Amino acid sequence: MPDLAKHNRQHIVTWADPALLQDVEKKLPWIDILRSMVAGEMPLPPSFELQGFRPISVEPGKMVFALDPAEQHYNLIACVHGGILSALCDTAAGLAVHSRLPFGKTCTTLELHVNFIRAVSTASGRATCVGKVIHLGARTATAEARITDSQGRLCAHMGTTLMVMDIPKEA
Repeated sequence: MPDLAKHNRQHIVTWADPALLQDVEKKLPWIDILRSMVAGEMPLPPSFELQGFRPISVEPGKMVFALDPAEQHYNLIACVHGGILSALCDTAAGLAVHSRLPFGKTCTTLELHVNFIRAVSTASGRATCVGKVIHLGARTATAEARITDSQGRLCAHMGTTLMVMDIPKEA
């Protein structure tokens, strides 16, 4: 058996207090919050920091993220775990919907389905995920996301349904 102590690696994650974002969502439209995140003026949610998701651009109905694959993303077969790719798609598609929501509204995923086309790894380079709104209604929305590798090859695509609702009031 290998000496595991000789092969250990470390990944340190830091994040801003999530209460900062929870406060801002009650004061600014989503598109402004997302633009501030892209510009580096607003902290990223802890899950983005943990998983390595980086917002690249936003416009109404479209959100783009990048993921630079690293060993901490790997599953047992040395490629990025499908759960991380699913989370990336869910994030891009969900925030594409948020980018079009009126002030005071939010949304949450009801269901999603992901199709994995090719493996993502350090060898495939930066993964780019583009989320787009398909339909935005008063109570539900649908969206899609596509992940491509550094050569522009499709790696995964996802479809989702989201529930649109009021931002919860303070208790």
